[in-house]
Amino acid sequence: MNIDELTALLREHNIPIARWGLGLKKTLGDLLQEISDGETTVRYENCVLTRCLSIVGINVFHNDSDRGELKLVEKMQILASGRSLIRNLDTSLGEKMRSGENPCECVRRAILEELGLIGLILFHQDTVYSMKSSDSYPGLRTMYEKHLFYCNVPHNLFHLDGYMETKLDGRRILFEWIPLAT
Repeated sequence: MNIDELTALLREHNIPIARWGLGLKKTLGDLLQEISDGETTVRYENCVLTRCLSIVGINVFHNDSDRGELKLVEKMQILASGRSLIRNLDTSLGEKMRSGENPCECVRRAILEELGLIGLILFHQDTVYSMKSSDSYPGLRTMYEKHLFYCNVPHNLFHLDGYMETKLDGRRILFEWIPLAT
């Protein structure tokens, strides 16, 4: 699929692509890249054009003798332009699965890419399905298959100051530890 074919498909289904790319919304090129990378498919679900993707959500914990139980959260993203983006994620980390990748492989890749950690013991919690309008692509319905995991960071890999990932596009993602309510 190329950009013209994708544009025609979306217009044929009255998806309002004119709003895409404004503010923090993703562009038509971003969607094409997701499709090309095997992270997303676009197909018909109950006669409605739908973006479908499988993702993993990982909650990362650490039990500190001085501070109690801590949870890692995304503090903010600093975009290449210098603007900051604060997202309220329901898990510590999230990652789109690639074509042919199983959930455990994706979790390990996410933890390595975002935190630089390897060798953590993973626990699968649940798999949930949801359908909603996309925040990234306004007007395009999205079906999510979300695999939920959790892990504990041992003392020898724990960094009290948190972690930072720098993406190829210049974005920096900052993670910090917060105490869990007791």
